[in-house]
Amino acid sequence: MRWLGVLGVTLGLLLTGGGSARAEPSPGPVVLIGTGSLRWDQVTAAQPTLNTLRENGSSGWMVVRSVRAVTCPVDGWLAISAGSRAADAECGQPQVRVPSEGGPGRVTGWPRYLDQAARDDYDARPGLLGETLAAHGVSTAAVGPGAAVALADADGRVPHVMRDVPAAVATDPDVLVVDLAPEGSTPVAALEKRLSATLNALPTNATVMVASPHDAGTSSRLRLVSVTGGSYGNSLLGSASTRQDALVQTTDLLPTILELAGVPVPVSAVGAPMRPVNAAPRTLADLDAASEAIGPVVVPFFAGLVGTQVLVYGLAWWRGRRVPYRTAIAFACVPAATFLANEIAWWRFPVPSLALCLAVLVWVLPMAVIALAGPWRHTLLGPPGVVAAMSALVLARDALSGSPLALSSLLGLQPVIGGRFHGFGNPAFAVFATAALVSAVALADVLPTRRGRVLAVGAVGIAAVVVDGAPGLGSDFGGPPALVPAFAVLGLLVAGVRVTGRRLLLVGVGTLGLVTVAAGADWMREPGSRTHLGRFAQTVIDGGALPVITRKAELNLHILLTTYLVVLVPAVVVLVAHRLARGHRMLPAGPPALRAGLIAFGVLAVIGSLVNDSGATVATDACLLMAPLMATTHSRMCATSHPDRNPSGTVASSGGR
Repeated sequence: MRWLGVLGVTLGLLLTGGGSARAEPSPGPVVLIGTGSLRWDQVTAAQPTLNTLRENGSSGWMVVRSVRAVTCPVDGWLAISAGSRAADAECGQPQVRVPSEGGPGRVTGWPRYLDQAARDDYDARPGLLGETLAAHGVSTAAVGPGAAVALADADGRVPHVMRDVPAAVATDPDVLVVDLAPEGSTPVAALEKRLSATLNALPTNATVMVASPHDAGTSSRLRLVSVTGGSYGNSLLGSASTRQDALVQTTDLLPTILELAGVPVPVSAVGAPMRPVNAAPRTLADLDAASEAIGPVVVPFFAGLVGTQVLVYGLAWWRGRRVPYRTAIAFACVPAATFLANEIAWWRFPVPSLALCLAVLVWVLPMAVIALAGPWRHTLLGPPGVVAAMSALVLARDALSGSPLALSSLLGLQPVIGGRFHGFGNPAFAVFATAALVSAVALADVLPTRRGRVLAVGAVGIAAVVVDGAPGLGSDFGGPPALVPAFAVLGLLVAGVRVTGRRLLLVGVGTLGLVTVAAGADWMREPGSRTHLGRFAQTVIDGGALPVITRKAELNLHILLTTYLVVLVPAVVVLVAHRLARGHRMLPAGPPALRAGLIAFGVLAVIGSLVNDSGATVATDACLLMAPLMATTHSRMCATSHPDRNPSGTVASSGGR
């Protein structure tokens, strides 16, 4: 188990490094202007003020996803208030009662917002922004009902509410929030006129954020955001919460306001301050086009992929023939190719869905040729191992680069959903972990000594866990708890060591210790720089671990009860795996490394499904790679057992040495 110690030290060094620098406080007032549900593609030459913001400010897209698939106006303002996802059960418009102009007000429906936040289990605290500013003596003023929601305290009270911007500016507030679209959805021409008048009324030294914090509860799409003043301008906008150029979240507004006001950001805030970043000039257009085009393609694409494989494999079985292993190898190349497809700007073509499918095919063909044409083709696990190695390297390289290929890809991260913006989501983790495991098995199968096999498994395992779990790379909380036991079991089996209950217990304790150390190291970083590991550690400290675990369990159970493929696909794979490992009728048993790999894959799939959000799909996603690789291996084993039917030459394995 010495490699567990090496892994812990490596992860600790990666986790404790880095951290974003703090921005200088604003020289003047901090102003947030809400523009309803506006998007950049609605802005034309007829709106010079908005055009100037896009060209001369630090501009980007804002992910407004809240508790529901669509975000009502009050939901967006509550996210700013709480610094976390929050929503109104009635999906209404924000309202505020103000007895006298310029005096204190009270947000209507505030108790309902608090009750809903408690039920949603997102640890949202409506009123966090207002309370934090008041605790540090920062004066505030709100113009409009949405602004009142943003600046309300924990009881829904707002110190100063005005009807117009000049009156608010006259009070000289440190923080001013303006709601330009109190009716939720406002024509662009009217917003342009109001925005121009508002900007003209502000002091010249103000730092101004213009953002559309909701989608009016109608369509889940990205919305506009721009910041001017201070260090902001002539750039794109980004944040540590997304780690993607030109992409921020509504929950990033709270920490940005506080930092510009010179106020410490509470640890309960899930967002991070927005920063100016430099990127390619087409990033704004490309980011939106890809995020809009990818959604309708995902389900039909994978339904077609799985359906085609079932047809090919089923037809071969029905006719009593081997599965065409070259075809199976091509199917196994598809998961990695779905990421590489984003190297081609498919979203710019007239028919993006067709262009995306062709882009995947463009990458499948050379990958399949490499797997089938090299000297490794003469070994049983050579082609599957090469496909797995290429798949793991593609995903590792993307993680090292900040996940540009994963964003808006078929198996990657969907910005409008707002679940994750960098690193490995469940599908990417499932493919990467499976690919790393199969790569290690293929290496172990050809190495002549037991020591060499164990070292190979350990090296691949350490690299896989570091890539998957380190912040800024995979940033995956649920990955290491599945990867470490899987590779530990694989290492024990290829070493010829019997897997006993005591050894499994030691592996479990070591895994728990590793994850605890990594989570603690990540928690020691600044709140805005933490990943899933550090945020979960803070949740445990705050006593909120049980609701998180309960929510994950309920979601996984719901998926299992409502999605039959989640159970059916892994069950079929298990039956084929049993045949490969133990032999069946005329088919000989597979080599020891293969049997060890199939057992380790079972460990990976089971634990990965249990510890991840929506983890019930992990096993199914893993089978996108594992199923065609097993079909390939099965076909080649059949060819070995019947030489007269083997058109591709001798297939050897050193796994029995």
